[in-house]
Amino acid sequence: MTNNNPTHHAPAEKTTTNIFDLANYIITVSYQQKHEINHTKLQNLLYYAQAYHLIQNNHQPLFEEPIEAWPNCPLIPDLYFEIRKYPLQKLPLLPQATNNPLSKEQQKTLDFIINQFKHKTPKELNRQVCQEDPWEDRFGNYDISLNRITNQDLIDYFTPRFPRYFY
Repeated sequence: MTNNNPTHHAPAEKTTTNIFDLANYIITVSYQQKHEINHTKLQNLLYYAQAYHLIQNNHQPLFEEPIEAWPNCPLIPDLYFEIRKYPLQKLPLLPQATNNPLSKEQQKTLDFIINQFKHKTPKELNRQVCQEDPWEDRFGNYDISLNRITNQDLIDYFTPRFPRYFY
C-alpha cells in the first residue's frame, strides 16, 4: 500500500562517518603535527580511541566496525585490507571515506588520543597494546571466530585503568 499523502515524507537519512573518515583524520593530523604514523600505529590509535570514547561517552562506540586480535596487533579488518599495501610507505588519505564531517565528540576523542600517544613510536605503541588483556585474551583463542575484541572487553579492561592510560 502506497501513501499518496503529498505531505508525507520519509525520515531524513542520518549522515554518518565510517572508519576511513576517522583514519583520514588521524593521518592528516599526524602529518600536520609531524608525528610518526604507519598502518600499525593507525590501527592502535583507533583501538585506544574506541576504548576512550566508550568510557567518556556512556558506552557509545566511536565506530561500529569490529576490532579483532590478529598476530601482531588489534586490527580493524575493513581498514587493514585497504592499508596493508603501505607497510612502510607514507599512508595516503583513503578514498573509502564518506567525507562527512566528524562530530565534535569524534574530533575530541581523536585529538586526545593523537596527543596522548604522539611520542610513542609505532613499535612502542604496538608492544604496549599486545601486553594488554583485550588483545592477549582474544589472540590466545585459536578459533578465529573468537578473536573479536568487543566493546565490553575494552570497557571492562580500561575503566579501572582509565587515569593511567588517558591522563
